[in-house]
Formats: sequence, structure tokens, C-alpha cells
Amino acid sequence: MDADIQTSNLVFVAGNIGAGKSTTSSRLSSALAGRLVTEPADTNPYLDRFYGDMRRWTFHVDVHFLAERTLTVGREYRPGGVPTVFDRSYLEGAVFAAVAHDGGLATNDERATFTTLLDSFATVLPAPAALVYLRAEPDVLLERVKSRGRGYESGISLDYLQALHEAYDRWIDGYTGSPVIVVDTGTVDLREDEALDDVVRRVSAHLAR
Repeated sequence: MDADIQTSNLVFVAGNIGAGKSTTSSRLSSALAGRLVTEPADTNPYLDRFYGDMRRWTFHVDVHFLAERTLTVGREYRPGGVPTVFDRSYLEGAVFAAVAHDGGLATNDERATFTTLLDSFATVLPAPAALVYLRAEPDVLLERVKSRGRGYESGISLDYLQALHEAYDRWIDGYTGSPVIVVDTGTVDLREDEALDDVVRRVSAHLAR
């Protein structure tokens, strides 16, 4: 593990659509007496068009998210500062790019271009102290997505969530950029203090002091 990981104060919360990233990030940042960096759910100008025509707009969506999220990491990082929790991770772009390519929604050239961009950012941005991976079964995720009623998510299917679920697990299995804390939010409710306290302890063990 390199020096950047050991001295980082960043915490990335990652996971599939509906996994509980926003709620967990908010509670985690408060428990750590840190800062929360949020991403509004609807700032990507391509999202509505993407869910209507994924093949046409997937590359645009992925690159826009990557650009926004990497810029935010560079802007918000404070060496030696308080813990800073991000409710989205630019690193997750690898998951969505893989699903898009495997599903025929992105060309080989688009996949290669996106991977080059992501790898370039990863070499210059600070690594997180820990990555909290929230996972849940796709049927659970779909119910959550439906219940929150976001219009641009109305086209999300169970098959799409399943593909993302499998890609997330593969990505986490191969991820070596920082310690990973896996939480099954299908069975663990991080709105409960006891469950959250366990995650706080595990994250705190990796934070810079």
C-alpha cells in the first residue's frame, strides 16, 4: 500500500443504483465529524436522454460523470484535513463503462477512450483511505428505485440492475486502490446506529491521523 493511501483523509462510498449511497454518506460523515461531498442526482444533462436511448447516450453520460467527479475530488481534497466522505466515486465509472460495452451500448473505441481517461485521472488524484462498497440484490434495488420516484430512473430495468450488480462485484474483486469495506444493505440497515457504528470503526482504522 503506497503513502498516498496511508495518509489520505478521503472516504469513497460506492454501490449500485439504489444501494443507499446518499443516506450512508450523510450519516457516515456526521459520525466521523467530517465533511460530506454530495452529488445532486440530476445534474448530468444527458441522463433523461440516456434512459430513453442508452445506446445513443451512454458514452456522454459516463464521460460527464467522470469529469464532474474527478474535478470534485481535486477541489475538495484537503491534505491532513478532517475526513471527507464522497457519496459517489469516479472510480465506479469503470463499472458502468464495462456494462455498456458488454451490452453493446458502447463501441470498442468508446470503451478504450473512457478507460484511458479514468486511468489518467487515477494516477494523479489522491487515493481514498477506504472505499465503502454497498451492495444489495437487484430485486431489492429495483423496489427502492421505484419507491423514490425519480422520473429519469423510470426506465431502469431489473436486467440492467442485475448487469450492474455483477459488474460491481467483479470490480470490487479486482480493486486494489485502497482498503474495501463491504456492507450488504439488503440485510444491514445503516440507518440504525449499531450498524453504522461498525462501519465507522472500520473506516476510522484507515484514516490519516
